Amino acid sequence: MLKLPIESKTAIEQLFTSAVDIIKITDIEFLIRSNRKLPGIKNSLKIEDVVTFITEKRLYRRLVFKFPSKTEIRYARPSQFTYEVILTLRPNSYFTHLNALFLHGLSDNSDNRIYLNWEQKSKSVLSSKLTQDGIINAFSRPQRIPKQGKASIDGYDVFILNGKQTEQLGVM
Repeated sequence: MLKLPIESKTAIEQLFTSAVDIIKITDIEFLIRSNRKLPGIKNSLKIEDVVTFITEKRLYRRLVFKFPSKTEIRYARPSQFTYEVILTLRPNSYFTHLNALFLHGLSDNSDNRIYLNWEQKSKSVLSSKLTQDGIINAFSRPQRIPKQGKASIDGYDVFILNGKQTEQLGVM
């Protein structure tokens, strides 16, 4: 067990009991830095010690998303639904495919793949007509693999898709 002074343990526990349910390391740093005047939150307190304490005390669990190009870490309450944690990977993102159907109660089938759509910035578009040949051609090719690849967490494979800018048309 981590050796922190009792007053630090008490202060950290109080501070993080009222903190948000899902946080990043930068949020932890900010919370500690902005509360340095509280008894027990000393200037010598290290962020690594705080992280170790809140995870050992089971105030938060550490979730590591290892994408091929980037690793992202979140700290979430033990009871936090994994889908909610995944939504924090990209602001203004949303679930697609079978995940959206499952979350809306339209399917009781949920597999271990989670697709999170993150819309690209708006681009100028050349207008072209949608044709049956174009649709057949598009679907005859293998499915594209998202650039970010996949990360596995809590038994799920998480894919971040770069969707077309639609201003979240139809998203609920």
